[in-house]
Amino acid sequence: MKKAKIMIVEDEFILAMKMESNLSGMGYETCGLAATGEDAIKNAEQEKPDVVLMDIILKGEMSGIDAAVEIHSRYGIPIIFTTGCEGEGIRELADEAGPVAYFIKPVEIEALRLAIEKAIQKENKSTNNNMQ
Repeated sequence: MKKAKIMIVEDEFILAMKMESNLSGMGYETCGLAATGEDAIKNAEQEKPDVVLMDIILKGEMSGIDAAVEIHSRYGIPIIFTTGCEGEGIRELADEAGPVAYFIKPVEIEALRLAIEKAIQKENKSTNNNMQ
């Protein structure tokens, strides 16, 4: 069975490396690390990941929420938000992007694995429905 490809969008290098290590340990392939929303969109187009782990607050002009909306609308890739912020209204804004899951950092590994599997199943179901 093909390993699922996960793209990490995180502007904190150490956190991105830790996520990458955790995902690899769970048997996933990581692709297209990005630190900005703009880079995330470019990488999503090039790498075609199965799932995107997206930080909400990113360096640059584009937020993770804006990048997630673009990625999901253009490519239909499921989004899982990870964030260190739990401010007033952040969750409501994030929910408008239609994520599969939303986690406050630090993310519990087993919960993340379950969310990724849910995202992959959702994507597979959507792909199969579009082929009929």
